[in-house]
Amino acid sequence: TIPFIIMDIHGRIVLWYLPGILTEEKQQSMCGSLQHLKRNMESKCPKKPSKSWRQSSEYYKNPGDCQLFPGGLINLSSVVQLGHESLHKSTLLGTGELWLQSFVETRALMSAILHVAHPALYGSAQEVLITLSFTHPSLPIFTVHQSDVTVLKVWSSVFNVLSIISNQEMPVHLDCLSKAEWYDMLASIEDYNEAILELTGAGFCFKFDSGTITAFSGKFLNHGVSSCSGEGIYFAYYMREYVHTMCRVETPGWSVPSHDHVMQL
Repeated sequence: TIPFIIMDIHGRIVLWYLPGILTEEKQQSMCGSLQHLKRNMESKCPKKPSKSWRQSSEYYKNPGDCQLFPGGLINLSSVVQLGHESLHKSTLLGTGELWLQSFVETRALMSAILHVAHPALYGSAQEVLITLSFTHPSLPIFTVHQSDVTVLKVWSSVFNVLSIISNQEMPVHLDCLSKAEWYDMLASIEDYNEAILELTGAGFCFKFDSGTITAFSGKFLNHGVSSCSGEGIYFAYYMREYVHTMCRVETPGWSVPSHDHVMQL
């Protein structure tokens, strides 16, 4: 129930733990906004086992136990002409646009937390978002289509990818397409108990109750979220290094704040 940070021997902050930062009212608002994506989520729930845990039915709750929201995983991106991942552009058009508009405040909140936790990364990511929004003519690596421009106008987040994970256990893994020095942010909502955030490489386990937000290096720290009783929805915000590279934006290093700054936080 107490927020804290974890620093390594070099003074680099590798994790922020913010329990209860999302109020009940905020969680209800986030859950209500997700109704725009409910049909999309239903179509993304795997029906059989797979080598990829993200696409394997064995890690999802039984559909009969999902009363509030169906199990499934949707990956969304502010720019979808990248060709590196399976990101669902169609989800962000049509009813997805309604979700984007209703989720503006939450995305801005996550960006604001990053601004405090890692100011240099926030500044770099904001520069990327501006570059993409204005489709700089000196970027030969991809063409931003009109549908991308529509998404970018209401994206309102410095993170360029969001995964919405519903009623799924997340086995311990690393996020290989980011940078070790950067933060992923994981937020939790809904009605569940007993979920544990596991950081096996660092030897830590934390309660991951509803309303918690954590920021940590998903490429540096092996991490996972255990199964829970009840229904849980997780929002994983992150960035892809190749997006910064394509936009020719310098990639920052670790967050190493001064002692006085940490005390003020």
